[in-house]
Amino acid sequence: MLVIISDLHLTDGTSGETIRTGAFRTFRERIRDLAYDASWRSDERYAPIECVDLVLLGDIIDVIRSSRWSEETPSLRPRGTIPAPDSLTGLPASRKMRLQTTRPLWMS
Repeated sequence: MLVIISDLHLTDGTSGETIRTGAFRTFRERIRDLAYDASWRSDERYAPIECVDLVLLGDIIDVIRSSRWSEETPSLRPRGTIPAPDSLTGLPASRKMRLQTTRPLWMS
């Protein structure tokens, strides 16, 4: 049985609320119930599935949004020290425009 889950965004709690522990218990119970149901064959015979493979896609652990990064030395931030868009020399004009447009998002 293949289970795919994506974009949990587990944080350190400094940048908003993260998923409650109870949600993981509920997830485990639902997977167990689905595995049980999948073990019943069309001839009404019970044959347990061999395994459950869990694929974690997307942003599972999300520490980049932590407010603790702003407390650290700028060079240790995951995004590094980002110069102001007007001082970005050597970049194509289209890239400068994207950085200027999004600056409020990544410099907040």
